[in-house]
Amino acid sequence: KPSDEDEIVDGLEDAMRGAFVVNLSRAFAAPSGADDGEEEDRLEPVLDMLQHSNTPNIKQKYTDDGSIEIMARGDIKSGEELFNKYKGEEDINMP
Repeated sequence: KPSDEDEIVDGLEDAMRGAFVVNLSRAFAAPSGADDGEEEDRLEPVLDMLQHSNTPNIKQKYTDDGSIEIMARGDIKSGEELFNKYKGEEDINMP
């Protein structure tokens, strides 16, 4: 534990950068749950296992109870890889 308030814990900067990158590259915008029309970033363990594509073949919908419905955007052949879209590079909160 640092003795000086201005001292940064060893490794904290790298840990924060790593967490920031994970959020930017793996988070999905979801309703905040506060019934205010706002969205929040959420990490969804199953969805983030899918590969990213700017033209995904699945889409997800958040239901009122907080669960997620996953639907095909079109026909998907047996054995075809599923692709999802993470945050796009055009999103306003990308660095």
